[in-house]
Amino acid sequence: MLMTVGKTWLVLCVAVAVVACGVLPVASGLPDSVVDALARAPFHVDAESLLSPPGELVMDVHNEYPWLNAEEAEAVASLMFNRKLLAPEEEEAAVAPTEAMPSLSAAINCPRLTPRAPPADVGSVKPVDIVAMGAIGDSYTTASNAKSSNWLNMKWYPGLSWAMGADADTVTAFNIMRAVARPDVAGGSIGVGDASSNMFNNRAVGGAIVQDMVAQANELVATFKSSMNTTQYVNGWKTVNVFIGGNNLCKVCDSYSSNSPPVYEDNLRAALNVLATIPRSIVSVVPILDGTQLRHFPGPLNKIALGIVCPCFAGTNSDKIAATQKAINEYNDIMASLVDEFNAKTGADQAFVIQPFLVGFELPSGNAGKAYLCTADSFHPSPLGHALFGTGLWNNMIEPVGAKSRLSTSTTIKCPTDADFIYTPKST
Repeated sequence: MLMTVGKTWLVLCVAVAVVACGVLPVASGLPDSVVDALARAPFHVDAESLLSPPGELVMDVHNEYPWLNAEEAEAVASLMFNRKLLAPEEEEAAVAPTEAMPSLSAAINCPRLTPRAPPADVGSVKPVDIVAMGAIGDSYTTASNAKSSNWLNMKWYPGLSWAMGADADTVTAFNIMRAVARPDVAGGSIGVGDASSNMFNNRAVGGAIVQDMVAQANELVATFKSSMNTTQYVNGWKTVNVFIGGNNLCKVCDSYSSNSPPVYEDNLRAALNVLATIPRSIVSVVPILDGTQLRHFPGPLNKIALGIVCPCFAGTNSDKIAATQKAINEYNDIMASLVDEFNAKTGADQAFVIQPFLVGFELPSGNAGKAYLCTADSFHPSPLGHALFGTGLWNNMIEPVGAKSRLSTSTTIKCPTDADFIYTPKST
């Protein structure tokens, strides 16, 4: 039988017994590509033996990956639901303890910065001047699946989010800001799940694409206004993190017209126009990681599932991989151009800045690289991955333009001094 606990499906009888009991019908209507992939994979079960997934699981998949059509969502749900039957060795690996989240108290030994009266000019803003932080983006910023052991317990872990996580003693850009600057900086996301009560100023949504950013930007503006009084909103310095495009790139090699660089540019510009209305703000735009490297890490079952969810990252077609890498570079060039555009048309109370720490970042091969990816899908960051990304973002924020560092697995937290700014092209 099956028990539903939130979004988690617990399989309480083995697949063979379920078939024998007649509880669930055998899956049907899988795409030919999935049937072929199953036939080629090192499994001992063919597609005709798979059980049909529960409707709620199919809906969960569709909600997490809204660009999938009905057939694709059911195929991914079927693979998830039949995981123990298809690939017991992956299932056993998935239930192993996940990498522990690094401790902020152990990772940082920075003196707290000296409080001061805030400046009037964005070029003089320092970490200690920031009163609130916010973010828009996708599942990387919601920390989807960060501690999930398999596809059947997909959850958001926003308290661990590299950009906005505020769970105690976790290494995130938000928590580093809180540790070295203002302990009362507001907006960090906490806990597990996607309720508005724990997301706060983290307005990212799993499965989001660049076309969703205007709506998220408007939500962030509204959240800033509702969580601050008028004086705080107008006079308090704020940061906003923007990281978006991975899900567009998942499809760009197959569905170019709706994910082309011009489409990306138009939608990102529209979102930045909304963010440009936030007074006294610094908007960090983070270029996209080369996600095509992620195809090297999943096991056979996850590779098939990711081939449906993100074919342009997870596939094996060299032409499609090359087209996707070209689009990544074009997206990143667009970000840089838009940052220049918005700095030219905004005043002394706002700046836009590229934080390039992910450009050129490559995960180590084998198990060393897998440690930075979640156990469930080998696609989203693990707690260790979020800590590394958060460190990279923080370091870039306090590094001058033209001297911003690139990320490596040996990157450690940089301690700011009272002389350091949050550096942008407008810094003095």
